[in-house]
Amino acid sequence: MSWDDALQAAVATTKAPAHFGWILKLSKGDTGGGYLLWMLARSANASLYDAEGNVTLDSPGVKDAVRYMVELAKRASGPGALEYKISDNFSLVNSGRTSLTEDSAAIVAAAAADSPAVAEQLDATFMPRRERVGNLMAGISVALPKGQNAEDGRRLAAFLFAEENYIPFLHTIPLFMFPALKRADNPVFYAQPTIARFRNVVDVTLKGLESASLPGMEHGINPYAAQIFNTHIIEDMFQRILVDNQPVDTAIGTAASAMTTVIRDTKRRLGKA
Repeated sequence: MSWDDALQAAVATTKAPAHFGWILKLSKGDTGGGYLLWMLARSANASLYDAEGNVTLDSPGVKDAVRYMVELAKRASGPGALEYKISDNFSLVNSGRTSLTEDSAAIVAAAAADSPAVAEQLDATFMPRRERVGNLMAGISVALPKGQNAEDGRRLAAFLFAEENYIPFLHTIPLFMFPALKRADNPVFYAQPTIARFRNVVDVTLKGLESASLPGMEHGINPYAAQIFNTHIIEDMFQRILVDNQPVDTAIGTAASAMTTVIRDTKRRLGKA
């Protein structure tokens, strides 16, 4: 699916004010705008940062992604986009208020549990592509057995990953957890009813993980990426464009300068400037 395909589908299915084609999450108190911009920029073979961690928000591919999101917001998102957060996605989908959204497979599982009629209309595909697909990995968790119960921690990990326990553990919340071990990627895992019903959702998720990265870290570890996203500079940029009618290039320049300042100040505090 291309950018144009997604835009056309979003516009065609918008029936304001009850239903919108793709409700963006651009609240200034959340990271929805920044994460989606990162994914779309990646699909244009662009990045918000270069390999050295410098801000590249004003690069051509990122600017195109900003303009694309602005068009989506104006034509297929409705006024609520400026207030919605990522956590609102569950209610937006389960209530049938949006046709397209960006989320994990978990949103399908939530719909299957809370709104089966909506779930029957859901499926998954890769994010809109311009040159490639921009796959975001939300988080990587590492457990380090430390303190007074280190040995108990090791035993718990061994228990969870034991062959007879691991797949039943993944099945406790289907479509929320996926195999991290090759031996669990087998017919027993896929036989669980919810997983079997939404097999394409699972396949898209596992395929996407092969080329996914943490946002802002596609070039490797970037110690400033998460900090920048949590400042909501990008969400503020979209608000200035959509609410204040600030020209896109001006808003991007202001945001890029603010991001650079955050990095510079952080480096100074860490004695790296």
